[in-house]
Amino acid sequence: MVGSDLMMDAAKGNDAQESYFPLAGRLGAIRRMPGWKLMLIAIAFPLVLLAVSSLQPHEFYEAGSAARFWSLNIWTLHLPMFALLVGALAMKWGGLKAADLGFSPRGLPALLAAPLLAWVGTQLTLSLVSGSAFSMPGAAQYPAFAANLFATGFNEEGFFRGVLFVQLGLLLRHRFKLRDHKALVVSGLMSAIWFALSHFQFTLSDFAVIALGGVIGCLLYARTANLYFVIGLHGLFNAPLALFSVSDELAKLVVIGWMLALAATYPLLRGVMETGDGRSR
Repeated sequence: MVGSDLMMDAAKGNDAQESYFPLAGRLGAIRRMPGWKLMLIAIAFPLVLLAVSSLQPHEFYEAGSAARFWSLNIWTLHLPMFALLVGALAMKWGGLKAADLGFSPRGLPALLAAPLLAWVGTQLTLSLVSGSAFSMPGAAQYPAFAANLFATGFNEEGFFRGVLFVQLGLLLRHRFKLRDHKALVVSGLMSAIWFALSHFQFTLSDFAVIALGGVIGCLLYARTANLYFVIGLHGLFNAPLALFSVSDELAKLVVIGWMLALAATYPLLRGVMETGDGRSR
């Protein structure tokens, strides 16, 4: 009886953890890539980043504005990387399907709904705490926002959260017999560190900030099991589109607060974040 009670308590604990982090409960349905392939793909990210960066036609953009240069720079960097790393390596060579990476049609509404809700909340917050006049300084960021949403967001979240975070979790679950939620905690920290290292930021403060961003990305994905939610908020964080004259750091800090708030209340927001077709991820 004691043994059965302990098993029931453990099962209840797992159910509670899966209710907070639904991704943990879905790991068993995701294809697992061989560990050696995963390691090679992880190593490929910084190498491909350097290679594609060196091939970018910077001279073509020099006549344009800074905003145009930045947005075109993002498109020509991250879309080729996404096609190669996620499309060719993870899917074709690694044998993963779109649903294994989190790209399910069911979660697609969150790609725009999540950043829209976070943006509205951010502007309301900034209007209360900044005391600044309405001036729309973020208007120049719209090209960069689109590029960050559809290029950077898909590339970095698709690779670091969709591939590396989840596949490391599956590897730890398979090789070291870790429970789903523990495997995700460890893989989240590991993938966040690699996320920071792959940005080639060599100061401790920059490394810590980017690693923290990686942890937050993993937390959002684990909480919602909707990669489009994370992609949309990634785009807004990189280009907050502020309506008030505030520092970019303050705007991004407020965006982070709303990212976490939306993730915490995700079960209540599921109606606007997911389609109701009933298909599984």
